[in-house]
Amino acid sequence: MKICENCGAQLSDDAAFCTQCGKAMFSQRPYEPNGQNNSQYNSRNGRQYDQYNQYQQQYYRPNPYDHTSDFDQEDIHKNKIYAMLVYLGGLLGIIVAMLAAKNEDSEYVSFHIRQSIKLIIVEAILAFITIILSWTVVFLVAGIICICICLVLDIIAFIWVCMGKAKEVPIIRALPFLR
Repeated sequence: MKICENCGAQLSDDAAFCTQCGKAMFSQRPYEPNGQNNSQYNSRNGRQYDQYNQYQQQYYRPNPYDHTSDFDQEDIHKNKIYAMLVYLGGLLGIIVAMLAAKNEDSEYVSFHIRQSIKLIIVEAILAFITIILSWTVVFLVAGIICICICLVLDIIAFIWVCMGKAKEVPIIRALPFLR
């Protein structure tokens, strides 16, 4: 019989998940992609060292929209002001940041320029549709609400830049015509 480490419930030996709390049950030897157990003894700290878990930690990205680890920390620290300018200055900020990114060869600033251009395109499309359909109050109000949501997304992206993050803008990242 197995005992759940999380809640202490008794389970059958072939149980993959706890019936009480739902926690995954692992045997002494975790599943290996090649069918073998690659555990080795690490004499330096006296613990078992599992290559499969190391592989998972190295190649598993918990948030696929967070690209912060793709950029050099020095590049982020050095060019954070230009990335902030992208979201604060609109088109003029993008132009200044493009010139700075070209001189600095900053991938971090280029990433944020692309995100800001996506936001500006969506804002322009929403503004155009709102103006065309403004003769109906419903479309006017809906358009204004959508534009306000885009402005909030601008603020969120700016805060992420202040934190040194490189995340794709929510909602906008799911639009198929902007990929």
